[in-house]
Amino acid sequence: MTEQLQISLDVRALAVEIVRLMGQTQTDEPRYYTANDNPLGKRRFLECAREKFFPTFSVDGRGKLLARREDVHAWIESQWKSTSASEIDEVDEVDRALGRAATAGKILLTRRAG
Repeated sequence: MTEQLQISLDVRALAVEIVRLMGQTQTDEPRYYTANDNPLGKRRFLECAREKFFPTFSVDGRGKLLARREDVHAWIESQWKSTSASEIDEVDEVDRALGRAATAGKILLTRRAG
């Protein structure tokens, strides 16, 4: 049993080290996003730039906007809403009620048709 625990701890330490090293070596990604290569899509990127949700700039003056990856990701993360357990329970209750209503409607329809 102790040997299994030691192996488990060694694997965990190895995984932590791999993640740490990967974080240090991910320099092959560009530092900036353009409207054509970002996680938002072209239209949404340009809308967000126009609304100044994150800072953008143009290097060549031809209208090609650039935004720092960190700024875009920070804005995306700020848009996430954490859902509380009570909100999930409330949604589940509504879904159950709608399901019962839909099932009751099917039964009524089949009784009338038959």
